[in-house]
Amino acid sequence: MASCYIADVLTIAMSISAKNAIAPVSAIWTPGWKPVPLPEGFSLPWPKGTDLILQLHLSLSGKPETEQSTVGIYLTDEPPTNFMVDIFLEDLRIDIPPGEKAYRTRDSMVLPVEVDVFGVYPHMHRLGKEVKVTARVPDGSEKTLRWINDWNFNWQMYYQNLKPVRLPPNTELIMECVHDNSAENPNNPSIIPQRVAWGEQTRNEMSCAIIQVTPVNKADGSMLWTIESEREGEKGRAREKKRESVANYDQQ
Repeated sequence: MASCYIADVLTIAMSISAKNAIAPVSAIWTPGWKPVPLPEGFSLPWPKGTDLILQLHLSLSGKPETEQSTVGIYLTDEPPTNFMVDIFLEDLRIDIPPGEKAYRTRDSMVLPVEVDVFGVYPHMHRLGKEVKVTARVPDGSEKTLRWINDWNFNWQMYYQNLKPVRLPPNTELIMECVHDNSAENPNNPSIIPQRVAWGEQTRNEMSCAIIQVTPVNKADGSMLWTIESEREGEKGRAREKKRESVANYDQQ
């Protein structure tokens, strides 16, 4: 019996105990997510001595709740023949005034190499209204990778393409979101709208999208992974500062 909590987000990562190093996130679950198998040839190595780490986001419900999370792991004896790189777009500058009906957030990244896009996972909280992920290729034309114009927090899914979308080098990946912090938004957690900033609790707001890609030329994989790791490192440091700011604000 959990003490007055309900589940919000489940994150799974792996850690190599000997080095106390955390590897990239292996899986994410959010409300509405259905299991989606990896394409043929893709799998995640699990080295000896690796720990499985589960992070569960919980929010107050006002009454006792029973929490019983389970994780299914599918194993294969076939070594991977390909790999994916997660491109993480996120706007951390969220500060939505009460009553604002169309607050916009945005993030982007230019791909240095040719890639195939396998899928997109967008994520917002209850003020989310619209999310659009676009690929702007070098000639200026655009391809919509995912567009949801009626966001539902309870039906967040990973959208895997039936056929990978190929993008040339120097394509800009763009995430654009719209948030509604008005009293007319039936999903607003505050009956009387309050100022809402970035945060990981459901009462806060987020704006992000993960685009799963694989380099067409496997030799480009290391460079793309390094670039994205450096980007995520910077984002991670900014995220920690935001967490401290949110904690200090909540204590006021």
